[in-house]
Amino acid sequence: MSSEDTSPHGPRLSPQETTEGYVGLFDGETFRGWDGALGGYCIEVGVLICRWCAGGRIHTVREYSDFILRFEFNLCPGAEHGVGIRVPPGWCHHPAYEGIRIQICDDSSEKHAHRPPYHRHGAIYGVTGAEPGYLRPQGEWNEQEILCEAGRIRVTLNGHGILDTDLDTLGDEHPDGQEHTGLKRRSGTIDLLGGSDEVKFRTMRIKEL
Repeated sequence: MSSEDTSPHGPRLSPQETTEGYVGLFDGETFRGWDGALGGYCIEVGVLICRWCAGGRIHTVREYSDFILRFEFNLCPGAEHGVGIRVPPGWCHHPAYEGIRIQICDDSSEKHAHRPPYHRHGAIYGVTGAEPGYLRPQGEWNEQEILCEAGRIRVTLNGHGILDTDLDTLGDEHPDGQEHTGLKRRSGTIDLLGGSDEVKFRTMRIKEL
């Protein structure tokens, strides 16, 4: 697979991204580099699909510390998903509390209308909300970037910065009343945290810092 592949089957790295050191995290054809509940996902024409009423958690085989993660996603109506970062390896951990969960959520759905900001799109789940209003219309692909560097977490959605948080400034009490030990972690796996909704991902690439 060429690092400058622009076909729908590869990570679609631009020449600039290749020069900057980005590599594909999902090759568009196989689950190479991933483990977990793979039966809840399928791959179709370069797209990784969390199956409706299946899903589950899949995670990278490798652990990552500081990085920039870029990907595109497409939500079915009312969908909720999550991207876990710095999640402890293994199955006896809860990614949202022992790691960090970045929400992927169809904020336009009526079923999410009364949810608190820290459970809506771009939020650090249970901890802090993101700026709303930048998701594209239903059915369109969205572009998201997650920067994770030391204590800083920054989320950019469709070119707009929606969250920029220094974890080191947060106390031990959080809006959801839960303990979030994962905020103190500095490395772990990258997870896709599927529920029962169909969510599509493509062009996943990462640059380690």
